Amino acid sequence: MFGQRSQLWQHLSPIKSFELLAAVYNIPDSTFRKRLKDLVKIFEIDELMDRPVRTFSLGERMRCEIVASLLHNPKVLFLDEPTIGLDVVAKAKIRQVLKDMNKREDTTIILTSHDAGDIEDVCTRAIIINHGKIVIDESIQKLKSTYPSKKVITATTAKGQVSRFEIDTRDVSLQKALGEIIEKEAIADISIEEPSMEEIIRDIYSK
Repeated sequence: MFGQRSQLWQHLSPIKSFELLAAVYNIPDSTFRKRLKDLVKIFEIDELMDRPVRTFSLGERMRCEIVASLLHNPKVLFLDEPTIGLDVVAKAKIRQVLKDMNKREDTTIILTSHDAGDIEDVCTRAIIINHGKIVIDESIQKLKSTYPSKKVITATTAKGQVSRFEIDTRDVSLQKALGEIIEKEAIADISIEEPSMEEIIRDIYSK
């Protein structure tokens, strides 16, 4: 599925496009109807089924596009920029249904995106490509724990004063930095912020 290109016919309703795709993939009618019923419920597109696609918002169209890609129950789903141009609510919805689909049907999802939030929220593994070559192939968890060196510590004292400290763990250990903060004041609360996935990727590319 391509974020910038549609596989739905703009002047037809989604159900007409789905029926045509079912014929293309040789899906038996009974299998198709059951599969479509499940997908319509999962992606909450029941009220869209009889409207022309040209009348949809981008978020509505993208949900229908993914349903069209899943009709034949693929083992691998390729998504290119699936949340491009969507607002934060629509993005969150698309990401959640993709994660649910992965767990429910064990569908492998290969997702390309310039939105680091897509990668961080949906994927368990990241492949970073630079000039056509793979430079990193790691789990998201390892990528976030290995590459970022800067952390932001926010400390709130017992008197309610809030201080923020940025440290580079290549120069000073997190344990030492926390020890120094706690020694100076009576701390009521403390938090440690990790760099976002976008910052991590930007740092990797800059090097």
